[in-house]
Amino acid sequence: MFLMGKDNIRISIRYKLFAVITILIISMTTVIGTVMIRRQKKQYLDQLVQSGVFLASYQAQACAEPLLYGDELAMSLLVRDVSRIPQVAEAMVLDKDGIIRAHNNLDKLGTSYAPPQYTNTSGEFGRVALRLLIDQEESLLEFVSPVEYQEMRIGTVHLMLSRSYIDRAISQATWFVIGLAVVLMVIGAGLSLLLSTVLLKPIQSLVRGTREIAGGNFDFHVDVHNNDEMGDLANAFNGMAWDLQMKRVIEESFGRYVSPHIVDRILENPDQIWVGGANHEVSLFFADIRGFTTLTERMPPEELLTLLNGYFSLATEVIVEHKGYIDKFVGDAVMAVFGAPVADPDHPVNAVRALLDLRDRLTDLGAAPGNGVRLKVGMGATLGQVVAGNVGSRTRMEYTVMGDTVNVASRLTQMAKPGDILISSTLYERVSSMIQTEEVGEIQVKGREKPVMVYRVLRSEIERKAP
Repeated sequence: MFLMGKDNIRISIRYKLFAVITILIISMTTVIGTVMIRRQKKQYLDQLVQSGVFLASYQAQACAEPLLYGDELAMSLLVRDVSRIPQVAEAMVLDKDGIIRAHNNLDKLGTSYAPPQYTNTSGEFGRVALRLLIDQEESLLEFVSPVEYQEMRIGTVHLMLSRSYIDRAISQATWFVIGLAVVLMVIGAGLSLLLSTVLLKPIQSLVRGTREIAGGNFDFHVDVHNNDEMGDLANAFNGMAWDLQMKRVIEESFGRYVSPHIVDRILENPDQIWVGGANHEVSLFFADIRGFTTLTERMPPEELLTLLNGYFSLATEVIVEHKGYIDKFVGDAVMAVFGAPVADPDHPVNAVRALLDLRDRLTDLGAAPGNGVRLKVGMGATLGQVVAGNVGSRTRMEYTVMGDTVNVASRLTQMAKPGDILISSTLYERVSSMIQTEEVGEIQVKGREKPVMVYRVLRSEIERKAP
């Protein structure tokens, strides 16, 4: 099982989602805001240039005659009117000698015009030249238009427009974008919190369910509220939990009566194992308590039940150890099958070993100090073909074996005396080399035409060779 290293930093999905949404909001706001601000700046600048070209052209035309005739009052009125426009920082009219004849600052009248430094000539708009001034406290655009009278140049008009209002507008737009980004971030944080809560709730439920399943609680159920992929995941989880629960039920219930390797084989391929009506060659036996009716008469029910459960537990332990399974408990008798539901080529040997082991353990149990009851058990075993499968109704079924072989084993058990192990010739032929027996003779079994040769198992060859 792979586990994430402890040194890895754990970051909640909630924070990851918040980070992703925040980055998306900042990125989108930055891109959209930058495009909008650039377009707005260009529009403002274009409007400013158009206004400057128009005002410079208008002032040049209006000042032609006043400049020609030296009417400084008329020129000053024109300059004053233009200077009232908020964007106009400076306006002046020069004669052909470069002397200022009209200016919005009266102190400069009659002085020579000293051209400022220009970064470059930004462009020509008809007869109007546009220049960008430098070394100024604020960014200015200078518009220069010649003053002509009858196609004769008699002076120039200089109009300087400030870009400060554009900068203020752009600054306001920038702060608006920043504020919008902050508002969107707050909204995004709330949405990410809400979305993460909605998404994490079923995930957290699944995590809890996984921990419950890992702890062995297969009854845990994840509530399904969503008809989407999360709902499909929850349904799949519940289906998995149900399958695991059924597997555990099989392991705990059926596993009490069969060996672990048989349970594993059943769980590996249940559809094949549990098909009804499968033919198997098996060895099977019954072990029946002798004198049980007498015990029921002289023992209290509670003590009798304890005794019977102890006997069944011992028999089950022995049978499972030798790769058999408990087919059923019939009153005070145990029916054990070897070679089904999983085929086992050694089923005759395993069945006989289980018979001998059970007899020895029952002897040891009766000889134990403080045990006032010695159980006397008769056992009968045979080998043959049976039909194995599920038998019963829709509401209750059990896995069992049926056939003439079962009848033979039951008949041998009825004949067996306390402590006897009687086996049929079919089983004897497969295990004769490992046991010491004596011939009992032929018996007639109801429903069979031919008699059955019976042998009594005395002890195993291992016991006979022991010093």
